[in-house]
Amino acid sequence: MTETILVTGGCGLIGSCFVLQQMAQRPDIHLINLDKLTYSGNPDSAKEVGDDPRYTFAQADVASVPVTVVIPCFNAADTVERALLSVAAQTRLPCQVVVVDDASDDEGATWSKLCNVRGRLAGRLNVELVHLDHNSGPSVARNTGWDRAVGDFVAVLDADDSWHPSKLAIQYGWMRAHPDYAMSGTGYHVVDDDDQTDEGVSSKSPAFWQVRPVWLLCRNPFITSTVMVRRGVQQRFSPAERRCEDYLLWLQLALSGSHMGYLLPSLTYLHKAPYGVSGLSADLSAMERSELHVLRRVHEERLVGVSLWVLATLFSRVKYLKRSVHVLARRRLSS
Repeated sequence: MTETILVTGGCGLIGSCFVLQQMAQRPDIHLINLDKLTYSGNPDSAKEVGDDPRYTFAQADVASVPVTVVIPCFNAADTVERALLSVAAQTRLPCQVVVVDDASDDEGATWSKLCNVRGRLAGRLNVELVHLDHNSGPSVARNTGWDRAVGDFVAVLDADDSWHPSKLAIQYGWMRAHPDYAMSGTGYHVVDDDDQTDEGVSSKSPAFWQVRPVWLLCRNPFITSTVMVRRGVQQRFSPAERRCEDYLLWLQLALSGSHMGYLLPSLTYLHKAPYGVSGLSADLSAMERSELHVLRRVHEERLVGVSLWVLATLFSRVKYLKRSVHVLARRRLSS
């Protein structure tokens, strides 16, 4: 398993020697180098490993953006550090990070990890930890973080995912340039474990397409960890839903007239397939029942008519069959 190491001041003479030594001697690490570039700091000091996908440089003490990052977690001691370090490696830092522990029952392992990582990142990130007394599901955890947000925008990151270093800079810039859009998502990569490549992406005018309500009824392109939404949006994740709660919110926003954009650059890393592997999305039949329930709910809320509801339901059944075949083939190949 790849270990993520955070190095501060790794662009000076001594720090860069340490960085080069670690990269040479430890092939299974992902090293994040944070440096304010004052005094003798120079990124070229570590240029020998600059193109190595295991190495990420981020300038410390950079300007922040008015974005609150919300990270819900449950029994995430093995993955939440990676998520938080990817936030710390952003080229534009968020003004606030709210991590909500949804009553993890792993004997304090998740909470202990959160406290440890928050302490290590204290000079880099403003991290607020919240512990819920009862496990209430991802909707309640995300809403809890959203309600505590001070930023103009809220970006959600699940504890088992991570971000490209330019994710917030690019998406925040796009949201500022498109004030009529309530929400945006980005492309993503599915990667094995901690194997991620921080490829270069342009921060200027990323290509995008507007997600129309009819399209969204037939296919949900938004992975939750890619989404940024304006804090002032009135709708929230439904606490009554344990699955497809994100899809329900996207539909309620789109069918109520909110504009949504899908940015084509892949700025989010999923460390497992989006369905059929683990967590709540592992049970495909339960996910399908939840999706059908969501479609019926927006119909009953009179957000969509009978014909579109029936059409979306048929599309959902076809997607379920395709996913079932895909997951079965994947499991047979891995066995």
